[in-house]
Amino acid sequence: MRIGLTIVLSLQLLTAASMTLAAPAPSVMPSKFSIGFNGLMGSGQGVVLQEGVLVYTQYGRNGSKDVKKITPSPEQWRQFRQALDEINIWRWQAKYPNPGGVADGLRWQIELTYPDHTLHVEGDNNYPDDNGRPSNESQQTKAFQRLRAAVQALLGGASF
Repeated sequence: MRIGLTIVLSLQLLTAASMTLAAPAPSVMPSKFSIGFNGLMGSGQGVVLQEGVLVYTQYGRNGSKDVKKITPSPEQWRQFRQALDEINIWRWQAKYPNPGGVADGLRWQIELTYPDHTLHVEGDNNYPDDNGRPSNESQQTKAFQRLRAAVQALLGGASF
């Protein structure tokens, strides 16, 4: 009986020790998050994280402004982070400059801070491809469209 008890206690100690040595999972919610799009003639939209709440603002060409506050669930944050990792956003370059001549497209910027990654990216009618390289095209790439879809999901389906 003593040997059995000793084995059980040893297994419990080993299990507890291995749990404390495991690397902690990255936080699912960033400490800083903002994304903004500015379109033709003053239209645009942006999302900013403020005290755990997303403030989603849409600006109309006529100067109108619509603000919504959204609190994503931990699962939505987890899925968002997973989407960021899947599109290799951490490999994106700091700038995606206008490839030339496009005056009526989209200017955009992203800021993200997680414990394990920080990102500041901006672009002007130019978008990252699947490897983070500039496409030098005014058409949004699949990687950029997937980012937009991830933000839209984080906003609970609100148009983004």
